[in-house]
Amino acid sequence: MPPFAPPDLVRLKLSLDAAAAPDPLVADALADAHREILGRLRPDIVPVAHAETLASGEALVAAARVLRRLGAAAAAAARAVSVGGQRVDLSDRDGAAIRAAAPLEEEGWAALAPLLLPVVTTAEAAATPTQPVVPA
Repeated sequence: MPPFAPPDLVRLKLSLDAAAAPDPLVADALADAHREILGRLRPDIVPVAHAETLASGEALVAAARVLRRLGAAAAAAARAVSVGGQRVDLSDRDGAAIRAAAPLEEEGWAALAPLLLPVVTTAEAAATPTQPVVPA
């Protein structure tokens, strides 16, 4: 099944053009987001009936992943500059991009929440009866 969101919608959510967020990067982020959403989608949901919500939520989740990858690439390419023995930090764009990803992803999952299976929390998982593993 193809992604619910087109790559241009992901770029629109980030206000980036194709030069800043190339097609392979956006397509890979969309594929990752799509796989995760499909794994959590309720079985009674008909994607065509919720196309707009699915596209918007998926675009936000994918946009967060694009930002993280762009931030990681910028951090890896950053060069330290020293002037007079003092380190000069040229910018924190890489860190800012990574920090900006979390609210975007939260917004995407919040938009998708009515269409997804409930997430089992640790407290719910811990509520099972204890059984001995090794016989006494």
